[in-house]
Amino acid sequence: MTFVIENVAKCTGDLKLCYKALTPDPGSTPPCEPGFQQVVISKLKFVLGFRDTYEGPNFRFALAKESRHGLPPDISDGFYHYQILELPQNCNFKILGATDPTPPGSSDSLKTAKLVIYILAGLAGAILLVAIGAIVYCVCFRQRR
Repeated sequence: MTFVIENVAKCTGDLKLCYKALTPDPGSTPPCEPGFQQVVISKLKFVLGFRDTYEGPNFRFALAKESRHGLPPDISDGFYHYQILELPQNCNFKILGATDPTPPGSSDSLKTAKLVIYILAGLAGAILLVAIGAIVYCVCFRQRR
């Protein structure tokens, strides 16, 4: 987990976020949901449990696994999970390597599969109704002749 605050000298306010952790501190709930660890960077100076460095105008910090305060994240499903509680103003905050798990334009394959199943079930039902109608016609109306 690596974060960057760009143009940190222009920032005002604090950064408060939560990340899903294997063994979160019980004091993180609330404001974080259960199972999440809170990270607060007051005045954008020092982050407990993270290695921080200044790279020009940017402030970069990454989880310090060797620190007793750097609690390991829970990535059991292959994803990092975050809750952003407060962002600093007048600067950009980035989570390095983050991608949108559902980018715009991508369709949900389960939703598409359900739609196909409903269409096929509807067609099978219509064919069944036509077949029953044909049988009733043949049995009832053909016997009279």
